Formats: sequence, structure tokens, C-alpha cells
Amino acid sequence: MFSATRGPWTEGEKSGERILLTAERADGLRVTREYRFQNDSYVVGQYVRAEGLSAPGGAPAVVIGWRSGIPFTELSHEADQPNFTAQIRVGDEIHAWAPGKFKDGPRVVEGAVRWAAVGNKYFLAAMLPAPNAATAAGADGDPSSSRNAAWLYIPAAASDRAEADIRLYAGPKDIDRLAAVDPGLVDAGSMGYRWMQPITRIMVRVLKATYQLVPNYGWVIIILSILVRVLLFPLNQTSMRSMKAMQRLQPEMEAIRKKYAEKPQEMNKQVMLLYQKHKVNPLGGCLPMVVQMPVLFALYFSLMFAIDLRMAPFVGWINDLSAPDTVGKVGGFSIHVLPLIMTIVSVLQARSTPTDPRQAALTTLMPVVFLVFFYNMPAGLVLYWTMTNLGTWLQQRWVNRMDGASAAATVTQVESVVSSPGSEAGEHPRGSKAAPQGRLPAIGGNGERRSRRETDRSLPKPRGRA
Repeated sequence: MFSATRGPWTEGEKSGERILLTAERADGLRVTREYRFQNDSYVVGQYVRAEGLSAPGGAPAVVIGWRSGIPFTELSHEADQPNFTAQIRVGDEIHAWAPGKFKDGPRVVEGAVRWAAVGNKYFLAAMLPAPNAATAAGADGDPSSSRNAAWLYIPAAASDRAEADIRLYAGPKDIDRLAAVDPGLVDAGSMGYRWMQPITRIMVRVLKATYQLVPNYGWVIIILSILVRVLLFPLNQTSMRSMKAMQRLQPEMEAIRKKYAEKPQEMNKQVMLLYQKHKVNPLGGCLPMVVQMPVLFALYFSLMFAIDLRMAPFVGWINDLSAPDTVGKVGGFSIHVLPLIMTIVSVLQARSTPTDPRQAALTTLMPVVFLVFFYNMPAGLVLYWTMTNLGTWLQQRWVNRMDGASAAATVTQVESVVSSPGSEAGEHPRGSKAAPQGRLPAIGGNGERRSRRETDRSLPKPRGRA
């Protein structure tokens, strides 16, 4: 049993309250535990000292752990449960386990432990020992309650005395707050794959900075989608024009496939020659998407796990951008409006996008697939994807219109050369028959159109009366 005393403490610019717990057993063991709470901070200092130890066989160790886990904090337990983890960082390597990964018992990792933590989607409890103080850390979990535990092993300096001094961060997974405690603790947040975490952090900081100008995260997401569309406009433009060019070549490609159906190597050769002839890059529609994938993944993780969106309202029925925009239930089935709007925009986008006729069924099916995938996603993420699809649809319509106008201008120019009065192609000797309407002049080997007079000069002159 511990006795407690409470009072203020000050250390430099830091100040707060201190709770001191002391206990002493009949055999002489005395334990002191001190907690230092800072004003306006999620950091708690913890100092433990044990005196009068008896440890035959070697020096003892202090084990400090967070064993109660973190409770559910979101209305939807189904959405919160997959994010419960226990994490240990040793050096630059992070070990993470879900509650169901401890069927064979607790996990122990040895080495220079930087921190051990438990967390859910938006909150974290992390223990940070002094440098090189902890030589190992352990973790455990209970799948029935979805709660994890983590603890530190700090060896004693002597056989009869042990002490440990750690910092505990118990608060939100906010990258600025985590970085202020320890730059390495930022990796405990849900920032996606490690290779894309720098991009995700940039996205989160852009969200925060834009929020200072526009204090509504719904409009921030819309502005962000527009900025990304503008930045990636050249790549998207290249991709869309490449798909249009591929669509125009479909009849010739189909003819090549039929002609060389039994000669696959020759068929591939002829297809490549067709691409070269028309200066079409078959990967032109894919490469821009590959370049964009890290950005899209980073946006996914930043909007999916940014605590700034938690309970952040937008407009109308959207009162929490971190949760689905539920407007009601029918027979126990939740009705979400934003995914339905997103699907309508996706259908419009699919209809305006040039595709291979053989892939028409897949193109029609994709909006349905995305509806299923995004239906229970947070409203902020669905809002972003809806705006992205809307931007893609508008840009595709613009490309289609510009290409159509360019093609119409080319046809008009050719027709004017053929039929305008005073042009060589439109003049005919008196008594001769005019060329049929709509027929184009002959095409030379170099691809240029030749007038009828030039064609007549190339023919032998008749000797008799015509």
C-alpha cells in the first residue's frame, strides 16, 4: 500500500503538479514512485526508485509498463478495432502487433529501446526511457478486448538498488506534438508505409496550414484536391491524350490482331510499328498514374488517420469528417450519402474516358467496386475522392472537346483547300468535268496532297484529238 502526497513543481520553464507515492515493506524494501504532470502538456514524467532489494543470482531490473491498453474512443468499434497496436522501437526498427498476434505468448525485443507504446486509431500511450537505459521491451495483447500492453526492462545499477526515469506521452497522434516529445515518436502514428511517410507528413502539414486560412476542414479538403489537380495537371493531360490516341488506333490494332492471330511475335512487331508510325507511347496512359500513386497513398493515410479531422464538421449532414456520413438506417443498414454522390461522378467520368471496347465491362464495373470500397470510409476521405473524380471528369471533357475542335479544324482546312474558288485544286479547264464532291486530292508518297494540275503533268500527253 502506498501513501501519497501532492504539490507543485517547477523546473526551468516547465511547471505543474507532482504526486509522490511511497511504500515500505517489513523486510526493508522501500519503493518511491513520483509522477510529474506538466501544465498544457500530454507528457508525464515518471521516476521510480527501489531500495533494500534482495536479488540472489544477479542484479534486478525495473519493469515499467502500460498494461491497461487504450479503450475504444470512436462510435464505430468496427472502424476503431483494426487500429489497436502494441509497438516497440529498437534503434531504427519498429515492431508492431495487433491484439490477435500473441497466441504464442508475449513478445520480447532486446536492444537499445527508444520507446514502447500502445495505441488505437487516434491516441497513443508511449513510454520513452533515457538513452541506453532500457535493454529490452515486451508486448502482449488480448483479442477479446482488443487491448494491448507494453513494458520496458531497465536493469539496476546495483544488486540492492534500482531506479528508472522515463517520460510518458499519453495523448493524440498529432505529428507536431509527437515530434516535440521525440522526433522518432512520429513513426508511432499511422502514417502509412515507411517509404511514403515523409510525403504523408507533408500532406498533414499542408492540411494544418490551410486550416489556418480556411477554418473548416471540409473546405480544406476541397482546396487540397484542387491543388493536387493543378500540380498533376500536366501528367493527367499526357495520360488522357495518350488514351485518346490509343482509342483512335483501335481499328488498326484489331485488324493486326486478326491478321496475325497465329503469329504472336509478328503481331507484336506490327503493333509496335503502328505505335512508332503514329508516335504513340503505349505506356503514356500508365506512367503518369504510377508517378501519382505515392501522392494518392499519402493523401489516403493523411485523411484516414489525421486526428485533426476527428469530429470536424463540414456542411449539412456531414458533422464528423473522420466517420461515415450516416443519415439514417434502413433495416439496420446505414445510409451514407457521399459515397452515392461519388459513384454518380465516377460513372460520368467513366463514360467520358476513352477505353478499349474489350474493357468496357470493367470500366462500367469500377464505380460499383469503388462504392463498396469507400462506403464505410470516413467522410473526409470520400469527399476528397469525390472531388478528385469530379476534377478528372471535367479535365477529360475539356480534352475531348479540344481534340474534337482540333480534328474539326483540320477537316475544315482540308475541305477549303479542295473546294475554294481560285485554288489550284478547285480550278478545272473549260469543258472538263469537275471532280466529284467530297473526293480528296491524290496523296503523294511524302504524305502531302497534290493538286489535279500537278497530277496531270505527271501523265503522258495524248497524241490524237481528245
